[in-house]
Amino acid sequence: MDSVLQAGIVSAPLQVIIDRLASLTVQETSLILGVDEEVRKLQRTLERIRAIVAHVEENRSFFSESHSAEAWKVWLKDVEELLYSADDLLDGISLDLSKHMASRSADGGEDKQVRDMLLSSFKLTVPREISRIRQELGDIAKEMDAIFMIEVKKLGTDEKLKCRPVWCSSYSCARSSLVDEEYVVGRDKERNEIVEMLLDQELSSRTNVSVVPIVGMGGIGKTTLAQIVYNDHRLVGKFDLKMWASVSMDFDTISITKSIIESASGERCKLSGLDPIQVHLQNLIRGKRFLLVLDDYWSEEYRDWDMLCSPFKVGSRGSIIIFTTRSTIVSRILGTVPSYCLESLNDENCWELMKQRACANRTLDNDLERIGRMIGKKCQGLPLAAKTLGSMLHFKDDPVEWRSILESEIWDLPQDKNDIFPALTLSYYHLPPQLKKCFTYCSIFPKNHAFETNELVLLWMAEGFIRSIGKIRPEDLGNDYFKGLLCRSFFQLSHVNVHGQNIYKMHDLIHDMARLISTHACLRREDNHPTEECTSWRNTRHFSLLCQSLEPVILKGSVWYKNLRTFRVIRENFGNIQVSYDLFLKLKALRVLELSGLGLDELPDSIDHLKHLRYLNLSENHFRKLPASVTNLFGLQTLKLEQCLQLLELPSKMKNMVSLRHLHLDIKQLNSMPPEFGKLVNLQSLSAYVVGRSRECGIGELKNMTSLRGSMCIKNLENVSNVNEAKEAMLHMKPFLDKLELEWDDSGPINNAEEILAGLRPTKI
Repeated sequence: MDSVLQAGIVSAPLQVIIDRLASLTVQETSLILGVDEEVRKLQRTLERIRAIVAHVEENRSFFSESHSAEAWKVWLKDVEELLYSADDLLDGISLDLSKHMASRSADGGEDKQVRDMLLSSFKLTVPREISRIRQELGDIAKEMDAIFMIEVKKLGTDEKLKCRPVWCSSYSCARSSLVDEEYVVGRDKERNEIVEMLLDQELSSRTNVSVVPIVGMGGIGKTTLAQIVYNDHRLVGKFDLKMWASVSMDFDTISITKSIIESASGERCKLSGLDPIQVHLQNLIRGKRFLLVLDDYWSEEYRDWDMLCSPFKVGSRGSIIIFTTRSTIVSRILGTVPSYCLESLNDENCWELMKQRACANRTLDNDLERIGRMIGKKCQGLPLAAKTLGSMLHFKDDPVEWRSILESEIWDLPQDKNDIFPALTLSYYHLPPQLKKCFTYCSIFPKNHAFETNELVLLWMAEGFIRSIGKIRPEDLGNDYFKGLLCRSFFQLSHVNVHGQNIYKMHDLIHDMARLISTHACLRREDNHPTEECTSWRNTRHFSLLCQSLEPVILKGSVWYKNLRTFRVIRENFGNIQVSYDLFLKLKALRVLELSGLGLDELPDSIDHLKHLRYLNLSENHFRKLPASVTNLFGLQTLKLEQCLQLLELPSKMKNMVSLRHLHLDIKQLNSMPPEFGKLVNLQSLSAYVVGRSRECGIGELKNMTSLRGSMCIKNLENVSNVNEAKEAMLHMKPFLDKLELEWDDSGPINNAEEILAGLRPTKI
C-alpha cells in the first residue's frame, strides 16, 4: 500500500482521537489533577500531525512518487499504532469515570473513598502514559516535518507543491467524444433506451435544458455509453450544437467552461477570467438547441453546479445535458430526470471484450478459451477489468500463463498494465475521511456477504467510527454514512429480505480494493492456516476466523491478540467449539466480539476482562445462562441473544449495563426480565420484554425507556394485575415504536385483557 492510501486510513482515527480529547478535556480531566496540561500538549501534537497528513493527502501524486514514500508509510503506520494506544487509554478513562459517576448516581450519594482511590490511580498512571504517547508522536512529527521541508525545497516553493496535480493517474485523464464502436460490447439496450429518452417530445417540452444523469461504479462503462449515445446516427440533425467536456475530480469552472467553448467552436479559447468566458459561451449557445456531455462529474457542491450551469439557460427548448458520475448525490444535484443506473455486463460480454484484446489476430484453442472464460468471470461484469485482463493476455500463448492470471488476485497482477486499481481507488480518495474507515472495515467480511444496514452501523459504532453530533443519534449518523457509501457506488442493492429490509452486496472488485487498502489492519483466516505464521499481527486490528474443520475446536488466547479490536468466528460446519478462559484475557483492546452460530454451551466468566467491548453477538448458541460477569461490561452497547433457545434467564445485575442501546432477544422460555431492568434507559431497541410477577420485574420498568424504537413484543401480560399497573409502562410516551406485539399466556384464564390493553395506551392505537 502506498503512503497516500495509508494517509487516508490514518486521517479518520486521528480525527476521532482529537474529538475524544476535546470532549475529555471539558468533561472529565478536571477531576484528575495533573492531566489537563498533558492532554492539551497531546492535542497540539495531534493537530500538528493532522496538518502534515492533510498535506500528504492533498498532494498525493507528489508523495506517492517521492524518494521518501517508504519513509512516509513507516511514519504513518507508527502514528496509527500510537493513535490506537491513545484511544485505548482515553476510552479506559472515560469508562472508569462514567462507571464511577453512574454508581454514585445509583447509590444516591458518593463513596468518597472509592472516588479518591480511582482518581489517585489516574494521577499516578495517566499523565505519564499520555506524556509517553505525546513524546513518541512528537518525535515522528519532527521527522515528518524535516522530510516534508526537504521535498518542498526540491520543488522550489510551497506554492509549487500545492499546484502539482493531485488526481494524476492513467485512468483519470480526460477522454474525448470519439469511440470505436466496433469494440463496444453489450450496450445496445442501454444505448437505445437513452437515445429514445433524448428524442422523447415530452422531455423536450418540459424545460429549456434537461439534465440526464448516467450513474455507475468506476470502470463500468459510463463514458463509453455516453460516447456511443453522443455519436448515434438518430441524433444527427436533432441539435444545432453538440459539445463534450471532461470534468474530472479537480473541479475548475473556468477550465471546464473553456473546454465546452473549444468543443463548440473548434478553436482554442484564449480568454481569461470567469465572466468573459461564460459570456462568450452564452453567446455561442443562445437560442440554439444543444447537446452537451459532461463526462466524469464528481463535485457534490451545489455552488459548483450553480456557477457552471448559469450560461446554459439561454439555450433553446429541448436542449439536453448528459453527465456521467459515480455518485447519486451528484445526480440529485444536477439531474432533472431520474438517474440512468448502468448495470454490469454479463460474463459472455466480458469474455468478448477480453477476447478483443487478448487475441486480436489469432484463433484460440479450446484449452485457452476455457481458461479465458473462467478469467472473464473474475471481471464481475466490469468492462474495464475485461479490457485490462485481455491486454495482459495478449502476448501470452501458454495455458500455464493464462492459468496463472486466473489464479491470481487482480491486485497482484502487474501494476504498470493494471488500470483497474487507479480507476477504483479514485472513488476511495474522494470519500470524506469518516467514510474511509467504515468502507475498509467491510473487508473483514467475505465476498458476496449480505450487508444489512442497521447491523453494519452497530459494528461501526462499536469500533468508534461514528461519533454523535449534538442530539443526533449515532445510529442515525451511521445510516447517513452508509447512504454516503451507497450513493458513491460502494454498495449495490441485492434484494429485500422476508422482514422487508434492504440487503446490499459489495462488488467483488470493490471488496478486493477494501482488502488491499486495509491489508495491514484487517485479516481473514481459515482454521487450517496457523495464525502464528502471519507476520502482520502487530498491526492487525480486525480479525475474522473461518472454522471449516469437523474436528473439535478450542478458541485459545494468543499473544498476537492484544491489539485486536474485532474478533469474529464463523462456523461453516457443525462441530464442537469451546472458548478457553484465557482467550478473553488476551483480547484487551477488543470492541467487537462475534461468536454467533457456534453451538457454544457455556462462556467463561473471564469475559469481564473485555473492558472496552461495545458489541457482543452470542446468537444461535446453547447457553442455559450467561456468566454473571457479563454485567461488568459497562461500555457494552449491543448484546445479541437471538435463537438462544435454551437460555432460561438473564443475569440478575443487568441493570448495571447502563450503556446498553440494543438488546436483541428471541426467547420464549424466560419467566421475566432481571430486577430493575428499567435502569437501562439508553435502550434504543428491545425485541422482547417479559413481564415478571414481582414489582421490580414488572411492566412498570418500561416507564423511563422513552428512546425505544422499532418493534417490540411484551410477553406474559397475564402478570399485569390491574389497569393502574398497566399505565405505569407509559407506552404512550414511546413515540418511536413502530410495531408492538402484546402477548398473554393462554394456559390459564385471561379475565382483564381489555382493561389492561386500555391501560397500556400504546401511541399507535
